[in-house]
Amino acid sequence: MSAPPDLIEAKAQELMKLEKEELARRLATVEILLDQINSDAKQWIFNIFKPFRGLKRDFTPLFGILVGLDLEIKAFHLWVDEKIKKYDTGEVVHEQKHVIVEAKNLIITEAIEWQEVLPPEQSQQQTM
Repeated sequence: MSAPPDLIEAKAQELMKLEKEELARRLATVEILLDQINSDAKQWIFNIFKPFRGLKRDFTPLFGILVGLDLEIKAFHLWVDEKIKKYDTGEVVHEQKHVIVEAKNLIITEAIEWQEVLPPEQSQQQTM
């Protein structure tokens, strides 16, 4: 069993209105994003709308159709480009690296949609 036919048909009709290039970009984006998700999470995502069987802690059996998930993020994988100043020597070390940060070690997270870096004189003019 896959997604309900009426959901698939409604989404297909919506997507058919798009240009071929836009549709290809969207599909490429989804496939690239799915490649970045761990295999356990990906498996559960692809099992949505399929039969589900489970056993509760009190041994009560459950059987139904999986219609959604609440996934817990354990870690963030980041590509970091950072400049670190060594105050003892005055050197600046420029590093590009892959960093894995456990979610429990963060107190705030942000996904930046857009950013512009302004020169110091221009940023002072905008704040006045």
